[in-house]
Amino acid sequence: MDALWTSVLMGGGLGVAYGAVAYVMGRWALRHERHRFLALTVGGMLARMVGMLAATAAAVAFAPVRPAPFAAALVPALLAGLAAEIVTLHRRAGDRRAST
Repeated sequence: MDALWTSVLMGGGLGVAYGAVAYVMGRWALRHERHRFLALTVGGMLARMVGMLAATAAAVAFAPVRPAPFAAALVPALLAGLAAEIVTLHRRAGDRRAST
């Protein structure tokens, strides 16, 4: 039973951490001009995805997690973080465009 909750908490925690980093990087990218904004957004997403792949591989290989509950918690948390990032960027970019 312990491995089940460890798996769920690690998967959900990684997903929430991904979302938090995405939010911070998105806010940072919005402070820059348009061409740099795109590079920071896409480059940041690539860096986060590579980091998430490495963290997921390390968790499955070295931590006492079961892959199925880990993935069942990680995937919805990742998708929620990505959706929140997209909504935030669209709203902020729209606000920024309206003010210029």
